[in-house]
Amino acid sequence: MKDINVVVVGLGWMGSHYARIAKQAHNANLVAVCDLASDTANTLGLELEVPAFTEARAMYQAHPEINAAIIVTPEPFHFKPVREAVEAGINILLEKPVAMDMGEAWEIVRMCKKAGLTLGICHHMRYDPRYTAVRDAIAAGEIGQIVHMFARRNLVVWSPQHLSGRIEIPFWTGVHDIDMMNWMTGKRVVKVTARGRKEFLKQYDVHDVIVSILEYEDGTIAVLENSWATPTIQGRPRAFVLEVRGTKGAAEVAGYETGAQLFLETSSRPLDTYYRMNLNGTWVGPYRDLAVDYFEALRNGRQPLITGEDGLASTLVADAIMRSVASGKTEFVNWDEQ
Repeated sequence: MKDINVVVVGLGWMGSHYARIAKQAHNANLVAVCDLASDTANTLGLELEVPAFTEARAMYQAHPEINAAIIVTPEPFHFKPVREAVEAGINILLEKPVAMDMGEAWEIVRMCKKAGLTLGICHHMRYDPRYTAVRDAIAAGEIGQIVHMFARRNLVVWSPQHLSGRIEIPFWTGVHDIDMMNWMTGKRVVKVTARGRKEFLKQYDVHDVIVSILEYEDGTIAVLENSWATPTIQGRPRAFVLEVRGTKGAAEVAGYETGAQLFLETSSRPLDTYYRMNLNGTWVGPYRDLAVDYFEALRNGRQPLITGEDGLASTLVADAIMRSVASGKTEFVNWDEQ
């Protein structure tokens, strides 16, 4: 087994979380962090006691021992940092979606494969034990042949406000449920019919809600509902649901329900015990498990659970959704390499 010397490029909310995870990982060494904003990079570098950089190429040159990079730059800006890592011969764990431009998405997967580098994609739901348990039950044949699926991933208005219109919701959160349904069926989506409404969030030039019908190659039908226009209300403002119906039974996950709720005089909210949980000083949950498993894949020379091709598949479906919303017609998923 080889040592994994990892860096994180892009230190926003998720990038900083992955850096803290990597610092605590038992099977990797956090070597450095990198962000275009020097204050952001320096602050996190001091916290984690590693060098901070604003240029990835300079970081790779200064630390030739680096052999893995977690790239968490904003979604429209994945291609350049991926290319820089590939040119330096560094394996990549890439935040979803693979890219916003489908030509770039194909090229990212292609150039990593050509260079013999391991590309993993941050679809963390494959490491959520609730979704994995449902997937295992399906794989064991307990619900029979899948007939249809339904996924809902609805957020509050903070998300599009924070993103300032840089991405539409199928690329932001929809790709997670697309990847999950792809994983559960083991099939490809061939065509998509989607409709959206752009009214309450039109100042950000994004849709309030998009509802999509996905048709798989074996005839399975899936409905995907994505909204992020809910105001900041008390109780359960977010709604994450996955339902799978088969010929022998059904399975479902209430993804946002954790079993822990906080009630105050003027507010109530579910407590996050799954995704960003610090348990007695240690970061735990699907994000941690995803990163640690990726490091282990590199150490043992195997493929990660979520490959570049898996990430490309969900990205291509999200692209077909947006094309269908724009055209008002059914659109085919473009599986021909660009």
